[in-house]
Amino acid sequence: MIRVLSVASELELRDFSAHLDTLDIRHRITEEAGSQVLWVYSLSEKDRVVTETSIWGLKERKLRSKSFQWRRWLSFDWVRRFFSLILDLTWRAPFSCLLVFISVVVFLLSGMGQDLRNVTWLFFPEIELQSVFDPSWLLRNPVIFLNLISPIFLHFTLIHITFNMLWLLFLGAQLENSCLPNGSFLHGKALSLFCFLITVLITGLVGNITQYIVGGGPNFGGMSGVIYGLMGYTWLMGKGFPYSGIGFPNSTFGAMLLLLVVMEIFAGSWIASGAHLGGLVTGLSCAGILITLYRIRN
Repeated sequence: MIRVLSVASELELRDFSAHLDTLDIRHRITEEAGSQVLWVYSLSEKDRVVTETSIWGLKERKLRSKSFQWRRWLSFDWVRRFFSLILDLTWRAPFSCLLVFISVVVFLLSGMGQDLRNVTWLFFPEIELQSVFDPSWLLRNPVIFLNLISPIFLHFTLIHITFNMLWLLFLGAQLENSCLPNGSFLHGKALSLFCFLITVLITGLVGNITQYIVGGGPNFGGMSGVIYGLMGYTWLMGKGFPYSGIGFPNSTFGAMLLLLVVMEIFAGSWIASGAHLGGLVTGLSCAGILITLYRIRN
Protein backbone atom coordinates (compact mmCIF):
# COMPACT_ATOMS: atom_id res chain seq x y z
CA MET A 1 0.00 0.00 0.00
CA ILE A 2 1.09 3.58 -0.62
CA ARG A 3 1.09 6.24 2.08
CA VAL A 4 -0.57 9.46 0.91
CA LEU A 5 -1.48 11.64 3.86
CA SER A 6 -1.03 12.00 7.62
CA VAL A 7 -3.22 14.29 9.75
CA ALA A 8 -3.85 14.83 13.45
CA SER A 9 -6.07 12.27 15.17
CA GLU A 10 -8.56 14.89 16.36
CA LEU A 11 -9.49 15.78 12.79
CA GLU A 12 -12.55 14.15 11.23
CA LEU A 13 -11.82 12.29 7.98
CA ARG A 14 -15.14 10.51 7.71
CA ASP A 15 -16.67 12.86 5.13
CA PHE A 16 -13.51 12.86 3.03
CA SER A 17 -13.36 9.05 3.15
CA ALA A 18 -16.99 8.82 2.05
CA HIS A 19 -16.17 11.18 -0.83
CA LEU A 20 -13.32 8.93 -1.95
CA ASP A 21 -15.69 5.95 -1.84
CA THR A 22 -18.04 7.72 -4.25
CA LEU A 23 -15.07 8.11 -6.61
CA ASP A 24 -14.28 4.38 -6.33
CA ILE A 25 -10.85 5.14 -4.88
CA ARG A 26 -9.73 2.18 -2.78
CA HIS A 27 -8.18 3.38 0.46
CA ARG A 28 -7.68 2.73 4.14
CA ILE A 29 -7.29 5.01 7.16
CA THR A 30 -5.15 3.82 10.07
CA GLU A 31 -3.96 5.36 13.31
CA GLU A 32 -0.26 5.74 13.86
CA ALA A 33 1.44 7.52 16.78
CA GLY A 34 -1.44 9.90 17.40
CA SER A 35 -2.05 10.59 13.72
CA GLN A 36 -4.43 9.32 11.05
CA VAL A 37 -2.73 7.92 7.96
CA LEU A 38 -4.47 7.59 4.59
CA TRP A 39 -3.29 4.74 2.33
CA VAL A 40 -4.14 3.78 -1.23
CA TYR A 41 -3.43 0.70 -3.36
CA SER A 42 -1.82 2.21 -6.50
CA LEU A 43 0.10 5.22 -7.76
CA SER A 44 -2.78 6.29 -9.98
CA GLU A 45 -5.09 6.31 -6.95
CA LYS A 46 -2.47 8.30 -5.06
CA ASP A 47 -2.47 11.00 -7.73
CA ARG A 48 -6.26 11.18 -7.62
CA VAL A 49 -6.28 11.45 -3.81
CA VAL A 50 -3.66 14.24 -3.92
CA THR A 51 -5.88 16.11 -6.36
CA GLU A 52 -8.94 15.65 -4.13
CA THR A 53 -6.90 16.70 -1.11
CA SER A 54 -6.13 20.02 -2.80
CA ILE A 55 -9.79 20.49 -3.74
CA TRP A 56 -10.89 19.81 -0.18
CA GLY A 57 -8.14 22.05 1.19
CA LEU A 58 -7.00 19.31 3.52
CA LYS A 59 -3.49 20.67 3.74
CA GLU A 60 -4.50 24.32 4.15
CA ARG A 61 -7.27 24.00 6.70
CA LYS A 62 -8.45 21.67 9.44
CA LEU A 63 -11.48 19.53 9.02
CA ARG A 64 -14.18 19.61 11.64
CA SER A 65 -12.81 17.97 14.73
CA LYS A 66 -14.43 14.98 16.38
CA SER A 67 -15.10 17.04 19.47
CA PHE A 68 -17.01 19.54 17.32
CA GLN A 69 -18.96 16.69 15.75
CA TRP A 70 -19.83 15.48 19.23
CA ARG A 71 -20.97 18.94 20.30
CA ARG A 72 -23.01 19.22 17.11
CA TRP A 73 -24.70 15.90 17.91
CA LEU A 74 -25.54 17.16 21.38
CA SER A 75 -26.77 20.48 20.07
CA PHE A 76 -28.82 19.41 17.07
CA ASP A 77 -29.32 15.66 16.72
CA TRP A 78 -30.13 15.22 20.39
CA VAL A 79 -32.71 18.01 20.24
CA ARG A 80 -34.23 16.50 17.09
CA ARG A 81 -34.43 13.08 18.73
CA PHE A 82 -35.96 14.57 21.86
CA PHE A 83 -38.72 16.43 20.01
CA SER A 84 -39.32 13.39 17.81
CA LEU A 85 -39.89 11.34 20.97
CA ILE A 86 -42.24 14.00 22.38
CA LEU A 87 -44.28 14.10 19.17
CA ASP A 88 -44.46 10.31 19.04
CA LEU A 89 -45.66 10.11 22.65
CA THR A 90 -48.20 12.88 22.05
CA TRP A 91 -49.59 11.00 19.06
CA ARG A 92 -49.71 7.63 20.82
CA ALA A 93 -50.82 8.81 24.28
CA PRO A 94 -52.41 12.27 24.03
CA PHE A 95 -54.35 12.10 27.29
CA SER A 96 -51.33 10.90 29.28
CA CYS A 97 -49.23 13.70 27.76
CA LEU A 98 -51.93 16.21 28.69
CA LEU A 99 -51.80 15.03 32.32
CA VAL A 100 -48.01 15.33 32.26
CA PHE A 101 -48.20 18.83 30.78
CA ILE A 102 -50.67 20.03 33.44
CA SER A 103 -48.57 18.51 36.23
CA VAL A 104 -45.37 20.14 34.96
CA VAL A 105 -47.06 23.55 34.62
CA VAL A 106 -48.41 23.29 38.17
CA PHE A 107 -44.98 22.18 39.41
CA LEU A 108 -43.37 25.27 37.83
CA LEU A 109 -46.11 27.56 39.18
CA SER A 110 -45.38 26.24 42.66
CA GLY A 111 -41.70 27.12 42.34
CA MET A 112 -40.83 23.44 41.95
CA GLY A 113 -42.82 22.66 45.07
CA GLN A 114 -41.18 25.34 47.23
CA ASP A 115 -43.83 28.08 47.02
CA LEU A 116 -47.38 26.76 47.12
CA ARG A 117 -49.18 30.10 47.35
CA ASN A 118 -49.97 30.08 43.63
CA VAL A 119 -51.53 26.62 43.71
CA THR A 120 -53.48 26.57 46.99
CA TRP A 121 -56.71 26.34 44.97
CA LEU A 122 -55.68 22.82 43.88
CA PHE A 123 -55.55 21.36 47.38
CA PHE A 124 -58.23 19.01 48.68
CA PRO A 125 -61.12 21.04 50.19
CA GLU A 126 -61.73 20.98 53.95
CA ILE A 127 -65.29 19.68 54.00
CA GLU A 128 -67.51 17.34 55.97
CA LEU A 129 -66.84 13.80 54.80
CA GLN A 130 -70.52 12.93 54.46
CA SER A 131 -70.85 15.68 51.85
CA VAL A 132 -68.55 13.75 49.52
CA PHE A 133 -71.08 10.94 49.31
CA ASP A 134 -74.06 13.26 48.69
CA PRO A 135 -74.55 13.57 44.88
CA SER A 136 -76.94 16.51 45.20
CA TRP A 137 -74.42 18.47 47.28
CA LEU A 138 -71.67 17.74 44.76
CA LEU A 139 -73.88 18.92 41.89
CA ARG A 140 -74.51 22.17 43.73
CA ASN A 141 -70.77 22.62 44.27
CA PRO A 142 -69.01 21.53 41.04
CA VAL A 143 -65.80 23.46 41.84
CA ILE A 144 -65.40 21.57 45.09
CA PHE A 145 -65.98 18.33 43.21
CA LEU A 146 -63.07 19.22 40.91
CA ASN A 147 -60.96 19.94 44.00
CA LEU A 148 -61.53 16.36 45.11
CA ILE A 149 -59.43 15.30 42.10
CA SER A 150 -57.08 18.27 41.52
CA PRO A 151 -54.46 17.30 44.18
CA ILE A 152 -53.15 14.69 41.72
CA PHE A 153 -51.47 17.57 39.86
CA LEU A 154 -49.52 18.77 42.92
CA HIS A 155 -45.90 17.62 43.29
CA PHE A 156 -43.42 18.88 45.84
CA THR A 157 -39.99 17.65 44.68
CA LEU A 158 -38.27 17.03 41.36
CA ILE A 159 -37.83 13.31 42.06
CA HIS A 160 -41.51 13.08 43.02
CA ILE A 161 -42.81 14.46 39.73
CA THR A 162 -40.17 12.68 37.63
CA PHE A 163 -41.02 9.27 39.09
CA ASN A 164 -44.75 9.78 38.63
CA MET A 165 -44.59 11.23 35.12
CA LEU A 166 -42.34 8.48 33.78
CA TRP A 167 -44.68 5.82 35.13
CA LEU A 168 -47.70 7.71 33.78
CA LEU A 169 -46.22 7.82 30.28
CA PHE A 170 -45.19 4.17 30.43
CA LEU A 171 -48.58 2.90 31.59
CA GLY A 172 -50.66 5.47 29.71
CA ALA A 173 -49.04 4.78 26.34
CA GLN A 174 -49.84 1.10 26.77
CA LEU A 175 -53.41 1.56 27.96
CA GLU A 176 -54.34 4.23 25.40
CA ASN A 177 -53.15 1.98 22.58
CA SER A 178 -54.60 -1.30 23.82
CA CYS A 179 -57.56 -3.00 22.17
CA LEU A 180 -60.20 -4.38 24.51
CA PRO A 181 -62.98 -6.73 23.34
CA ASN A 182 -66.10 -5.04 22.00
CA GLY A 183 -68.39 -3.44 24.53
CA SER A 184 -72.06 -2.54 24.27
CA PHE A 185 -71.44 1.00 22.99
CA LEU A 186 -67.68 1.30 22.39
CA HIS A 187 -65.23 -0.95 20.62
CA GLY A 188 -61.53 -1.68 20.55
CA LYS A 189 -59.26 1.30 21.20
CA ALA A 190 -62.18 3.65 21.88
CA LEU A 191 -63.29 1.38 24.72
CA SER A 192 -59.71 1.14 26.00
CA LEU A 193 -59.33 4.94 26.06
CA PHE A 194 -62.69 5.40 27.77
CA CYS A 195 -61.76 2.86 30.46
CA PHE A 196 -58.38 4.53 30.91
CA LEU A 197 -59.96 7.96 31.44
CA ILE A 198 -62.52 6.63 33.89
CA THR A 199 -59.84 4.70 35.79
CA VAL A 200 -57.65 7.81 36.13
CA LEU A 201 -60.58 9.85 37.45
CA ILE A 202 -61.84 7.21 39.86
CA THR A 203 -58.42 6.21 41.22
CA GLY A 204 -57.53 9.88 41.70
CA LEU A 205 -60.84 10.60 43.43
CA VAL A 206 -60.83 7.57 45.74
CA GLY A 207 -57.11 7.89 46.47
CA ASN A 208 -57.51 11.53 47.51
CA ILE A 209 -60.57 10.85 49.66
CA THR A 210 -58.78 7.94 51.34
CA GLN A 211 -55.74 10.09 52.08
CA TYR A 212 -57.95 12.88 53.45
CA ILE A 213 -59.56 10.38 55.82
CA VAL A 214 -56.32 8.66 56.84
CA GLY A 215 -54.13 11.76 56.95
CA GLY A 216 -56.69 13.94 58.70
CA GLY A 217 -56.13 16.97 56.50
CA PRO A 218 -55.77 18.40 52.98
CA ASN A 219 -51.99 18.82 52.93
CA PHE A 220 -51.09 16.20 50.35
CA GLY A 221 -50.72 15.87 46.61
CA GLY A 222 -49.26 13.85 43.77
CA MET A 223 -50.13 11.41 41.02
CA SER A 224 -48.83 8.42 43.01
CA GLY A 225 -52.30 7.16 43.89
CA VAL A 226 -53.27 7.22 40.21
CA ILE A 227 -50.00 5.51 39.28
CA TYR A 228 -50.58 2.66 41.72
CA GLY A 229 -54.18 2.46 40.51
CA LEU A 230 -53.03 2.17 36.89
CA MET A 231 -50.46 -0.45 37.88
CA GLY A 232 -53.13 -2.57 39.54
CA TYR A 233 -55.54 -1.99 36.64
CA THR A 234 -52.90 -2.90 34.01
CA TRP A 235 -51.72 -5.98 35.88
CA LEU A 236 -55.21 -7.45 36.36
CA MET A 237 -56.47 -6.46 32.90
CA GLY A 238 -53.48 -8.26 31.42
CA LYS A 239 -54.63 -11.42 33.20
CA GLY A 240 -58.26 -11.02 32.12
CA PHE A 241 -57.58 -9.91 28.54
CA PRO A 242 -54.22 -11.42 27.56
CA TYR A 243 -54.62 -10.50 23.86
CA SER A 244 -55.53 -6.84 24.41
CA GLY A 245 -51.98 -5.49 24.39
CA ILE A 246 -52.16 -4.79 28.13
CA GLY A 247 -49.72 -6.37 30.54
CA PHE A 248 -47.62 -5.74 33.61
CA PRO A 249 -44.95 -8.22 34.78
CA ASN A 250 -45.69 -10.08 38.01
CA SER A 251 -42.17 -9.40 39.28
CA THR A 252 -42.46 -5.63 38.71
CA PHE A 253 -45.91 -5.52 40.27
CA GLY A 254 -44.63 -7.43 43.30
CA ALA A 255 -41.64 -5.09 43.59
CA MET A 256 -43.91 -2.04 43.55
CA LEU A 257 -46.08 -3.55 46.28
CA LEU A 258 -42.96 -4.21 48.33
CA LEU A 259 -41.84 -0.62 47.74
CA LEU A 260 -45.22 0.59 49.01
CA VAL A 261 -44.72 -1.36 52.25
CA VAL A 262 -41.14 -0.16 52.65
CA MET A 263 -42.16 3.48 52.10
CA GLU A 264 -44.89 3.15 54.71
CA ILE A 265 -42.44 1.68 57.27
CA PHE A 266 -39.54 4.09 56.74
CA ALA A 267 -41.22 7.23 55.37
CA GLY A 268 -44.85 6.94 56.40
CA SER A 269 -45.03 10.56 57.59
CA TRP A 270 -43.66 11.88 54.29
CA ILE A 271 -45.80 10.04 51.75
CA ALA A 272 -49.52 9.79 51.08
CA SER A 273 -49.94 6.11 51.90
CA GLY A 274 -53.71 6.41 51.90
CA ALA A 275 -53.71 7.71 48.33
CA HIS A 276 -51.37 4.92 47.22
CA LEU A 277 -53.45 2.18 48.81
CA GLY A 278 -56.79 3.71 47.82
CA GLY A 279 -55.65 4.10 44.23
CA LEU A 280 -54.28 0.57 44.06
CA VAL A 281 -57.46 -1.04 45.40
CA THR A 282 -59.59 1.11 43.09
CA GLY A 283 -57.53 0.23 40.03
CA LEU A 284 -57.79 -3.48 40.81
CA SER A 285 -61.53 -3.07 41.39
CA CYS A 286 -62.06 -1.28 38.05
CA ALA A 287 -60.25 -4.07 36.22
CA GLY A 288 -62.12 -6.74 38.17
CA ILE A 289 -65.50 -5.19 37.31
CA LEU A 290 -64.66 -4.97 33.59
CA ILE A 291 -63.44 -8.56 33.47
CA THR A 292 -66.50 -9.81 35.33
CA LEU A 293 -68.95 -7.91 33.10
CA TYR A 294 -67.28 -9.19 29.97
CA ARG A 295 -67.41 -12.81 31.16
CA ILE A 296 -71.07 -12.48 32.18
CA ARG A 297 -71.97 -11.13 28.72
CA ASN A 298 -69.99 -13.85 26.96
